[in-house]
Amino acid sequence: MRLPPNTTTTAVIAIAMVAMTAGGCSFLFSEGPPANSADRAYFTCAESYAPPVVDTVFAGLMTLTALVAKRTDEMTEEEYQTAVAVWAGTAVLTGAAAIYGYSAVSRCRDAKTQHAMTAMRASRLPPPYGVAPWGAPPPMWPPLLPAPRPAPPPQPATPPPPQPP
Repeated sequence: MRLPPNTTTTAVIAIAMVAMTAGGCSFLFSEGPPANSADRAYFTCAESYAPPVVDTVFAGLMTLTALVAKRTDEMTEEEYQTAVAVWAGTAVLTGAAAIYGYSAVSRCRDAKTQHAMTAMRASRLPPPYGVAPWGAPPPMWPPLLPAPRPAPPPQPATPPPPQPP
């Protein structure tokens, strides 16, 4: 038996679908540094706090909606509880996405800062241990060593001893 369409039920379903697709930006767009970022010369990761901020705002709005939701005359108690559960569940999921996003961006920024500090320290050391200044030719490796001292001149040869007859 099919129930007649209810505008409140349709609205709850529409809100739930929007909530499921709009929340969780951080899961998609925030990524931490790669595992071997210290060994790489260059790496990329998400440095923007925009996705976690969007998730935080969305989680706050969903929490507020779940807290102030009122039951209308058209809603049954079951529909009302379903709507509040959907809003609260969406708030929890987008809150978790926001926490993940803040963590990933923080780890990314820390890794980029550490990478920059390592490069700066290496540039202060002389080649071949550090990085040569921009535009300088690459250092010779192994470094040229001073030439060894020349060998002393040979001693004059002594005449062979006389042979007995």
